[in-house]
Amino acid sequence: MGNYRTLLKFQGCPELSVNALKSKASTSVFPAAKIKKPRRAEANFYPSFPVGETQESMEKERIELLTAIKRRNNDKVIAEKMAHTFAYRRQEVVNEEPGIEDFKDRWPALFQQKEINAEFLRLMALPLEQTFFAQLDRLSSQLIKVIKAKGGATRAKIAGIMRIYDEVEDIGIRRECVLKGLITFLGEDPEDLIKEYSGSCGDDAQMDLKQLTLAMFVIRKKGEGLEESPEDIVIEGVEVFA
Repeated sequence: MGNYRTLLKFQGCPELSVNALKSKASTSVFPAAKIKKPRRAEANFYPSFPVGETQESMEKERIELLTAIKRRNNDKVIAEKMAHTFAYRRQEVVNEEPGIEDFKDRWPALFQQKEINAEFLRLMALPLEQTFFAQLDRLSSQLIKVIKAKGGATRAKIAGIMRIYDEVEDIGIRRECVLKGLITFLGEDPEDLIKEYSGSCGDDAQMDLKQLTLAMFVIRKKGEGLEESPEDIVIEGVEVFA
């Protein structure tokens, strides 16, 4: 297998040549320095450009995508261009490890729900939402049994979450309760990840947003209770999904 991978590298296989010494920065010219390899389940970690495409042509396609996203009812064109530039985008992520703010400026179309799901499918060869929710629903009853068996101070914290779970029928809220209960069971504070505000505290949310590495902001309208509410995903202090 080692000989096979060597032959592939000599043939220019991007996933292997990316770790060649000549491809590394001058500060990392060591065989074991900054090895780039797929994580578990990454089916398309470092794909090749489509046949006939170069870095210049892919950059031109990216610029066209910036214009396409500004037009209304242009989802089909955006989806086609995003699929076509996947390899260019992945190589940029692996090679340059850009910050989230810069990456969002270059690829704003990626930060939409449809494109997040499509990108995950391209990378992992699995549908994101369907797989996650199907497994969560399948294991919820077992998770609840384990969570409720927890004793001590954690049991009191979990009791309030499980009471809401038992009172409501909305599948979204029940899933939220299971996840919060699991976080608490593991000794973490759900509020470190999921931050809830009332509609009158929107300014406080904006202040906190800039200070967080990763969080989900839920802003509920006054008197809304547990009804569906606006949610923002924040990474590195940047609102990446709303």
